[in-house]
Amino acid sequence: MPKLFISHATADRAIVNPLRIALGHFGDQVFIAPEGIAPGESGWRTILTAISESELFILVATPAACASESVKREINEALRLGKRIVPLRWGMAHNQLPLSVQTADYQSFDLQSANERARLFDHVGLLTGKSRFWKGVLAAVVVIAILYLLFRE
Repeated sequence: MPKLFISHATADRAIVNPLRIALGHFGDQVFIAPEGIAPGESGWRTILTAISESELFILVATPAACASESVKREINEALRLGKRIVPLRWGMAHNQLPLSVQTADYQSFDLQSANERARLFDHVGLLTGKSRFWKGVLAAVVVIAILYLLFRE
């Protein structure tokens, strides 16, 4: 059962791949498509199950993700199930998030802003309770964002 579901657009693999690699040691506790879909499985059914079983839904919110019908379907399923959503914005303002996320009043974090990354890191305890797993996951997210900004081409 995944503890963490990461929603993203296929076009954003350059952002998501380092995150997937960094979180790889958590194994099946982290779901990222398409790697989380086994050969021969129904993609959408597997995604629905992963959302249902996850404790936290992270939205890698980019313009491509917010325009993606698949990402919108994932968000709607997470909202329907009452999942906690953490939008991690990349290249967009909070008011550019899908309306369903804005109206649900989820706090979002801009990973391109040093102040926002610090704020996310400060909120790790609030988002995760005292679980070492969650603190490790969110710390990895912040570190990957910083490294991506420093070393992107």
